[in-house]
Amino acid sequence: MNLAKILCCTLVLGALSVNCSFAAIRLVAPSSAGKGNAFVAEARSDIPTDQFRFLWRGGAYNAKAHHDENGEWIAQILLPVPLNE
Repeated sequence: MNLAKILCCTLVLGALSVNCSFAAIRLVAPSSAGKGNAFVAEARSDIPTDQFRFLWRGGAYNAKAHHDENGEWIAQILLPVPLNE
């Protein structure tokens, strides 16, 4: 299963100011995962956010973001791959 084609992540931001720059958002996930296994998906942003929303297999899952020592906002989530894929 090619997760890059299936996994989608959107950044949930609070109020946006009129003068804002585009956010650099990166999604880190394995290129594949076996049936019945779970994988870690990670979202990173260079602008502050409270959470990320991961869209996976018809569901929406929120993950709380934290600020790391490199100045990025990061959230991780464990997502399953069904046995019947």
